Amino acid sequence: MDTKTSTAPILAENIKHLKLAHWEKANRLLTRKAISEFSHETLISPIYNEKINKYQLNTIDKQYTYTFPAHIKALNNWHIPYESIIKEDTNGNTIPLCLISFILEFKDLLEIPTDLLPTYLEEINATLYSTTYKISKEKFSANELPHTDYQTIEHSVTEGHPCFLANSGKNGFSSLDFILFSPEANSPIQLLWVAGHKSSAQFSCIDSLSYDLLIKTELDNETQIIFQKVLETEKVDPNEYLWFPVHPWQWDNKLTLIFTHDIAQKKLIPLGFAPDKHSAQQSIRTFYNLSNTSKHFTKTALSVINMGFMRGLSPYYMESTPVITTWLENLVQTDPFYNPKVLPF
Repeated sequence: MDTKTSTAPILAENIKHLKLAHWEKANRLLTRKAISEFSHETLISPIYNEKINKYQLNTIDKQYTYTFPAHIKALNNWHIPYESIIKEDTNGNTIPLCLISFILEFKDLLEIPTDLLPTYLEEINATLYSTTYKISKEKFSANELPHTDYQTIEHSVTEGHPCFLANSGKNGFSSLDFILFSPEANSPIQLLWVAGHKSSAQFSCIDSLSYDLLIKTELDNETQIIFQKVLETEKVDPNEYLWFPVHPWQWDNKLTLIFTHDIAQKKLIPLGFAPDKHSAQQSIRTFYNLSNTSKHFTKTALSVINMGFMRGLSPYYMESTPVITTWLENLVQTDPFYNPKVLPF
């Protein structure tokens, strides 16, 4: 196989959104967000200049000045038109906006620890990559979007967490992983199912559900037969195992490397991919079933760092979740305002 030829389309797909106009807009949007949010948190303090009726923000070393109009709303929320921000040096030369430069210029005021700065900048750069991708895929205006379907809206909302600057880092994903698994790319994927031995796996659910009912709902008969034959081939007792879906990235990058002991002892057995196609939602690790929209959403553990922490799933939290779900359902159904007619559960 000609490796250079075979990988060329993939390499092109990974970077084709990185056009200068998109990149500059992404930097402008996120620099605006940085100024707005850091001002809101009083980490930086732009000064109002009455002569020009605009705010100005000098870098710590006084080498650059950011100038912009702003409307300070309730609770000290800063509204800044992203097109209006101008960065100038001491000679009055206009400098292109660069979010990485902005972070470095104000890192002392932001109190970013030196040992964590490279990791934070990596997440910032990945957020810029993601924002640039989303800009390149924009199709609908704010007025048009509400009239589209649910999944179109889900994959067209580009802001992410409104207060968190590095809100789309996905540290751990390669650029190819981004195309395959990110909600921005919206590439349909199949989920890998595995069998976990009951000595290390557990199942929790609300009273109206059961393990057998869930498997019957999520997997068709043919797929169940195929998975059952895998366990028969492995010469293990199927009754000692629980089936559950895992993220393909998680299997390739974590489970096969960290749970090697369990795999070798047949306590964790890959069953294969279920046929349904899924779409990653904004939370990255939650999937919507495209093949059968009546099926459940599927939330998977995903050991990438996004918004500063690992997107895992604690078995201790999962064990208590059904109790919380039942409490919330009862609350909604009995509340005179949040009743099923207003918000079906």
